Amino acid sequence: MEFTTKFFNGFVAQGKLMGNRCKSCGDLYIPPRQICSRCGSQQLEWHEFRGEGTLEAVTINRTPSSGFKGRCPYTVGIVGLDEGPSISGLMALDEPEKMEVGTRVLFTVVKDGEKSILAFKRL
Repeated sequence: MEFTTKFFNGFVAQGKLMGNRCKSCGDLYIPPRQICSRCGSQQLEWHEFRGEGTLEAVTINRTPSSGFKGRCPYTVGIVGLDEGPSISGLMALDEPEKMEVGTRVLFTVVKDGEKSILAFKRL
């Protein structure tokens, strides 16, 4: 199985937050990549993240992008996962204005028809 966006999104649809780990140096990546940026190794394997982390940055979008027209306003953020790497995602909240930097969050999936969106909710 290749470390591609297609497989990454497929795992999200299954409720799994998957990245990869370098077998040579142990660095973790999310989303996954083909080559370790630390040691240059191509010896990588899938790694499932627990999905817990801390919100490092947050913004409220009031002007929708094409795929989010029915969601305005919506909140997106960058989450520093407990295992190390950071990833951006939708904040799954009823009150987006109440999400702030430092909030503890947990990975979840938001369904939008057939599409599964990587998201985080308050822990």
